[in-house]
Amino acid sequence: MYSILRKTTTICLVIIICQLGYGQCDPADASFICVSSINASGPGNDNIVICNNSSTAYNLIGVMVVDSDPTNETTVDIMIPALSCVTLDEDFLDFKFSGGGDSFTIKCMNGTEFLSVSYSETDAEGFAILPNACDPPIGACDPTLAAGTLFVLSVDPSGGTDDVEICNNSASVVSISGTFGSDDPAEQDEEINNISVPAFGCVIISGDFDLSENNPDEFFLTCEGVILTSLAYDPADFPVDADGDPILPFTPPGVSAPVAPAAGIPTMGEWGLMSLGLLFLIFGTIKIKEENLLIA
Repeated sequence: MYSILRKTTTICLVIIICQLGYGQCDPADASFICVSSINASGPGNDNIVICNNSSTAYNLIGVMVVDSDPTNETTVDIMIPALSCVTLDEDFLDFKFSGGGDSFTIKCMNGTEFLSVSYSETDAEGFAILPNACDPPIGACDPTLAAGTLFVLSVDPSGGTDDVEICNNSASVVSISGTFGSDDPAEQDEEINNISVPAFGCVIISGDFDLSENNPDEFFLTCEGVILTSLAYDPADFPVDADGDPILPFTPPGVSAPVAPAAGIPTMGEWGLMSLGLLFLIFGTIKIKEENLLIA
């Protein structure tokens, strides 16, 4: 009996380990993972937008991201939702992309190259000219989005390129390609391209949104002239460091990242069915073992 239970436990552990391994870095299964844009406008805040064109989420567990300088190697955990994109930002990775051309590589933990992209120049806005750039999984922004679908989690107007974190409160992927970010909804300071926001997730967009670090200001995200979301802030309302400079990013009190609704908890009847199934499995295994002993 003990031996049977031990073997059953071992089989279950193997199944669990296999499930955990699903979706990890596999260069042979990467045809639907692509780069839609690289922002090398600087100073700092370079970013890479990586898209997943499959209908299932893709996990890159502990992958190594390396720029053209092999000493700039960083290990990260990336989960790219189905039909969506994620932004790798220089706030976390040491890209230091050059406007005159550069490259980066993503490697699996065993050193196998998973994805490699290079470019030779950037356009006037600082976006790399990529010959094989992929389109985002979904189309352009939708000006008819229901209120509350998108919201601004934080703004970081730390000079040069501003960073704004946009979140999605819905269960569907939302495209913000073709939107404009600005401190004036009537102006179109910076266009956002090839970016979508995952369901119950967030992305960081970077651009010259003309946001103030020291005076009251407001960020607007617009689509075809319609305000999708905005965030007003006053630096005086936020804490400062020892030198009196505001601590960034500005995240209003009470604002937090969206959380997907919890999956339904099994009912008593469903628990009973699962328990019954396990009992059948155990007794069936014991019966097979007894028959094998009788035959022997």
